Amino acid sequence: MKPLFYYLITFLLFTLPVSAQNRKTFKINPGQTIKEAIPVEEALSSPEFVEGVIQFRNGAYANARLVYNYLIPGMQFINEKGDTLTLDNEPEVKYAVLQKDTFYYDKGYYKALASFDDQILAEKRYFTFSNRERIGAMGVPTSSSIDTYSNVSSTTYYANLVAKEIITLSKYKYLYIGDRFNHFTIVNKKGLMEVFPGKEKAILDYIRDNKVDYSDADAIKKLLLHFKKAK
Repeated sequence: MKPLFYYLITFLLFTLPVSAQNRKTFKINPGQTIKEAIPVEEALSSPEFVEGVIQFRNGAYANARLVYNYLIPGMQFINEKGDTLTLDNEPEVKYAVLQKDTFYYDKGYYKALASFDDQILAEKRYFTFSNRERIGAMGVPTSSSIDTYSNVSSTTYYANLVAKEIITLSKYKYLYIGDRFNHFTIVNKKGLMEVFPGKEKAILDYIRDNKVDYSDADAIKKLLLHFKKAK
């Protein structure tokens, strides 16, 4: 099992590849738990565990009750004893089907939105710290650096973690295009040129004429259909 805040700190340390898309923020006040501050529909792929299938890269598969946890982030399941665990052999996973949702794995999980022959439009969502404020004298908040809560495990954080200061978490969403090898490329100008090599000028013309919003799934679907037809 992996510490929740280990992942959150890890995400904080790398530089985001593009500007934030559809960023949401959640403030956790002293005395609150993460469960109280962040709605279930934002933290989890579904309110409850659902019947699902995990397809492994070696062709094997497993049936389990699954939920994807955006806070960890990771795929969680209920074992035979009724315990909630996090899948730890992620590099071996090809994809997981949770009822109507499919999550592909490529150094992280990507939720499929649409498929175009050998291409998949997907989204990746995750949380990261954006601010933390200590409560100073007279109850006035003061800015502070972020510490790692290394003693919080994936099975206990959601119900038991209580904030001792004001913590702000931000949830980001990015769009990606995946290929038949489960390799996902972020949707931006550079990414589109990687997905459609040799079509640099056509892509620039299309982006200019259509004023493409890289966070708009419908706009990217339209773009993918355009270049699939142009092949």
